[in-house]
Amino acid sequence: MHPKTRSGTKRKAPLVAVDFNAPPAKKVAESRKRDSAAASTSASTGQKTYKYSDASSIYTVAWAEDNEDEDEDEDENGDEDTEKDKNNGNDGEEMSSREVTDKGFPITQAGFDMFKHIVIEQEKRDPDCHDMYIFNDYAGYGMTEVLENLLMDFNKILFKKDVSPLKKWSYIEGLVVWLYYGDLMSLMMNDDSDSVKDIFNFFITLMVTSLEMLNEHSLINPTSAVPSVNICTLIMIKFFQKDTVDFAIKNVEKIVQAADEAGVVWDFRKELGVSEEDIKALRVKCKQGAKKVDWKKEASWNFKRNHAGGRNYDITKMSKAEKKNHALDGGGSGDW
Repeated sequence: MHPKTRSGTKRKAPLVAVDFNAPPAKKVAESRKRDSAAASTSASTGQKTYKYSDASSIYTVAWAEDNEDEDEDEDENGDEDTEKDKNNGNDGEEMSSREVTDKGFPITQAGFDMFKHIVIEQEKRDPDCHDMYIFNDYAGYGMTEVLENLLMDFNKILFKKDVSPLKKWSYIEGLVVWLYYGDLMSLMMNDDSDSVKDIFNFFITLMVTSLEMLNEHSLINPTSAVPSVNICTLIMIKFFQKDTVDFAIKNVEKIVQAADEAGVVWDFRKELGVSEEDIKALRVKCKQGAKKVDWKKEASWNFKRNHAGGRNYDITKMSKAEKKNHALDGGGSGDW
């Protein structure tokens, strides 16, 4: 599905998505029991323990192709299911495309769904989408809140052993696609630049931690079930190098260092906006023995205290009277 901008024009959507087939609930329950029992004996048996997700949490994957005519098909056919729909969009043949093209790039279906979620949450907090005026930077504050919520939600599942690393990675995919395709203007123009900079800095911690999380199960390689690792890493680096210059974000080289340590195979494409020379320049900045990223420490003092998220800027939660007061049709004063 193609998310729409405020003007109604279609954004170009990623070319390929991967659909997660979660194991049956009974299987999950059995896995949890096994994991709990294993945890109590792992120390004595030498069994490998995991920091982020247990091996039994990893879902199998099936390929699904993003359909450019999906919106039109829905209009013509209503909610009628087709055989392809019932098979999660897969007609039984594995999609061969795992590469970046001028049409888009492959991400998981869960990642694409996360991207759509971000767009929807952004529009809930954008007065322009509701024919309202509240104050100049309202949409920017609202987008800051959306990103805070995303990071806090990711924090809630990061160390849950029964949540698949593929599910956790979908948060990074959704965020990266939004950074690549989304409307960043209100966020970048937000007069609370310190809060925005805090979030951008935390994206480095997010990326480094996520690469470590995937590597825990050897999910970073050219043939893994997650073809987007190289792509997302490069787009995140491009975001820091070209889109956040005014924020003077430091330590971007930590992403390169983490990617190298995890075995990311760099595949440079013009569409991604980062060259091999860019990576080499960042690699030079990497310091041996540098302090490691500590998600728990940074999340505890940073986001739980200073970036609480919430729904304070969600216009859909306003009363009819509040909405009328800020309506552009002359129904109210527009005062906050």
